[in-house]
Amino acid sequence: MSLGLTLPLTIMPCQLAFFKVANSEDFIPGNFPIFLAHLNEKYGQFPYGLPACDHQGLKLSTFYGWDTVETIKEVDYTPSLQWTENLRSFLKQYLPNANGELIETRRCLYTMTPDKHFIIDQHPEYANIFIAAGFSGHGFKFTTLVGKILTDLVIKKETEYDLSLFKINRFL
Repeated sequence: MSLGLTLPLTIMPCQLAFFKVANSEDFIPGNFPIFLAHLNEKYGQFPYGLPACDHQGLKLSTFYGWDTVETIKEVDYTPSLQWTENLRSFLKQYLPNANGELIETRRCLYTMTPDKHFIIDQHPEYANIFIAAGFSGHGFKFTTLVGKILTDLVIKKETEYDLSLFKINRFL
């Protein structure tokens, strides 16, 4: 059901991995930051990592650099060995104490907008429908704020946050 709206969203299968670390205390929240490395594409586009939580090890992934697909049926959920080795090379060079055993790797999906910015807006034809989509791989970091914004919009019909960057009309 499109409700009269066709948005230019694409699906980008990505991959994440958890690596065992040498000294877990060094890599827990409070001792180790969330990071994003602006490097060349040797390791993939923008390697990033999150502290080790819940005994899962250091989480690593890369923003972007994956081919998009048009439908979910096209997604290959088989983890890429080459991608895993690229991340391992990154760890060897920059975080050798996190270059432990691969605990887990799996594919995940990003819903991408052409400009890589969220869509957070009211449906242009139906005042009782609000849309939050196309988080382009970084929406999970903003779930609390997006939830507050949507709550404000639904209950108060306004929010204190400037949503001009996220307007749906940029794609209509």
